Amino acid sequence: MYKNCSVRVTELMYRCRDKIVLIREFFNESIDCLFTCFLFCFIGFCNGIEKTRFVMIQGICGAFLVRIPIAFLMQQIGQGSLFKIGLATPCSTVLQIVMCFAVYVRFKRNINAAEKA
Repeated sequence: MYKNCSVRVTELMYRCRDKIVLIREFFNESIDCLFTCFLFCFIGFCNGIEKTRFVMIQGICGAFLVRIPIAFLMQQIGQGSLFKIGLATPCSTVLQIVMCFAVYVRFKRNINAAEKA
């Protein structure tokens, strides 16, 4: 619904089809905005429990192991399409969320084990 609304507003503002196509490509990437909200919450949680080294590591992994290689790969196979290059960011965000979720589960297990002891 969000995507359709934004495209309709764009169509009202611009009569040029080229601009509308580019703006549609931009809003197709907007799923990363949703992922980023979860990532920032996890990062805040990890900082709050003093796991700042992990926050640094997951940021570096997201950038150097996912975002840069995928952007380079998409630039090679996608003929330089900004949409395809831009897919590297949501891929990186998903990896970082998975890493943060794993740390969260581990933290909860440690807390539960400490409560039982």
